[in-house]
Amino acid sequence: MVDGVGFASVGSILGISNASIARALNLPVVLVVPSPRSSLGFAIDAFNLSSCYFTAHGVDVVGLAITKVPADGSALLRDYVSRFFEQHQHLYRTRFLGLTSKHEALEFPHVSELASKLNSCQLVTEQALEMLPEDELRCQAIESTFVDGIDTMLLLAELRERFSSRSANR
Repeated sequence: MVDGVGFASVGSILGISNASIARALNLPVVLVVPSPRSSLGFAIDAFNLSSCYFTAHGVDVVGLAITKVPADGSALLRDYVSRFFEQHQHLYRTRFLGLTSKHEALEFPHVSELASKLNSCQLVTEQALEMLPEDELRCQAIESTFVDGIDTMLLLAELRERFSSRSANR
């Protein structure tokens, strides 16, 4: 598994991007799209933009996972995105894998908070490398939101199918 940063074309000004790296490694992609306001339009538009860029680079887009969804909008968004992919399955080989709820422990600190921490940094010691309680909370939040919201069995089945069809075509 390779984790890209940002969106499909990040780095293209330098002649490299998430899409070109996925192509060079011959790997399929799972798009992870945030939808902080439970916006169906934003989630689908972001998916379409990124999937087109990956497809233009010859990269297989296997799935879509939507993140940072407010809890009060998750059921409705899940329903609409599922219906979107059912209605447009003739256009996409991509599967909707699910969504994760917004979680307080996963919010990033404000830049001023980071700056004050950096100004007070000491030399790194073994003790400084230990996991802090807030880091533990973040790990637990990632695990619980991912397990609760993403259909990992569907993802594994799709990957198995894509890789087995590649082997058959060789």
